[in-house]
Amino acid sequence: MEVKRGTAGKPVEAGHVKTPSIFVHGLRLGDRLYTFILIRFLVVGAIVVGAFFAPVVVGIQDLDVAGLVSLAAVLGGCNVITFLVVRPYHRNADRAAEARRFLEGVLHVTIFIDFICLTVAIWLVGGPQSPFQAFFIFHVIIASVLLSTRAAYIHTGIGYVLLTALVVGTWRGWIPPHYPRGAVPCGGILEGRYILTLLVVQGMLFALTALLLTHLMNLLRTDEAELVDANEELSRLSEMRRDFLHIAMHNLRSPVGAVSMMLSNMTSGYGGTLSEQHRQWVDRSQQRLEELSRFIHDLQFLSATEAGALEEHAEPVDMRDLLGRLVEENQDLARAREHVMTFESDDEAASVAGIPRLLREALVNLITNAITYTPEGGRITVRVQKRDQRVRVEVEDNGIGIALEDQGRLFQEFVRVQRDDAPTTKAPGSGLGLSIVRRIVEAHGGRVQIISELDKGSTFVVELPAA
Repeated sequence: MEVKRGTAGKPVEAGHVKTPSIFVHGLRLGDRLYTFILIRFLVVGAIVVGAFFAPVVVGIQDLDVAGLVSLAAVLGGCNVITFLVVRPYHRNADRAAEARRFLEGVLHVTIFIDFICLTVAIWLVGGPQSPFQAFFIFHVIIASVLLSTRAAYIHTGIGYVLLTALVVGTWRGWIPPHYPRGAVPCGGILEGRYILTLLVVQGMLFALTALLLTHLMNLLRTDEAELVDANEELSRLSEMRRDFLHIAMHNLRSPVGAVSMMLSNMTSGYGGTLSEQHRQWVDRSQQRLEELSRFIHDLQFLSATEAGALEEHAEPVDMRDLLGRLVEENQDLARAREHVMTFESDDEAASVAGIPRLLREALVNLITNAITYTPEGGRITVRVQKRDQRVRVEVEDNGIGIALEDQGRLFQEFVRVQRDDAPTTKAPGSGLGLSIVRRIVEAHGGRVQIISELDKGSTFVVELPAA
């Protein structure tokens, strides 16, 4: 759990770990290849549009329009075939090793075809002097991002061999040159020194681009693998916790039912006539057992459902009425510790949509905590306010307070803050109370936070969406 820490007296809110955004390699192979295909369709359209409009708009002469259109047709046809082949595997590649190997093969072929088509396009638009040579670097980037390190180096080498063949072939006269006027400088004679410089510079760019990107992608893949492992471990622990909760709740039902039945037998007189005092004790015990049984049911429901399903079972809850009753019910406990506990509320309605038993449990926990952890003779204030579209509940005390370094972990499971100089922190407990509060509040779309200073008291704040 990640906690936002503040300065003294500032609210510290319970929260969750945010998963870092993952680069394109986090996408499944089918998604990556599918995206690559869509980009290639855009490239095909750009070639066709450029071939027809460059002579008209830019004034380029001697441009081989027919050659470029034919090249676009070949590239588009290959892309259509690739699209039809990949579509059945889209979003399903990582479910089967065979499908993944097949798609990796398709990706290798498509990148190889792209290098060939790019070489032809550069030949048609200036050859060694073409301004489009930079697109070789672009394809090296694509290969480095989408493929493994070894495969990226292989495709980088293939691209450099094709560029070298084009440049040397044009220089030696083995390949007829195409110099569209306006697209490349015309009338110049290729020299060996220029060819050597060109190939050295391009080779350095190819190598540096591939080395840098493959290194970065390896780092991202490593981080991604660690994130996947961490998420799997979190999922496993979460499932174990749900299973434990289910088992615990199931095992609690039987003894609660047995005790309830025995108390009913006592009320019916099977064990003898009860005095009025005894009958009151038994009735109160039965009432508490009934509440415990309902709460066990609600906890099981909460652990097994998502927030959306919770909303479906929610009902309007008047928070003023609920808190007023809770303050009244706990006055005896407060008086036993010589506390003064008051309730404050606005006149404006403060209703939320939720499950009453769960909201009651969360708020009871905060009130009883304030009573327990405030030294005798303290002051406790429970207030509820309507603020815009949210209902704000505050449970304030003037007790021992909580140190800033402890506030961040206060809402975690099995955490109890201990202080040697404060006897109230020795009160019994499992360390689950505030964790349950956080879960219940967040399940209702709200948030819980604490504002506290050591030896000056604490204020627990719950904000819920207004109904």
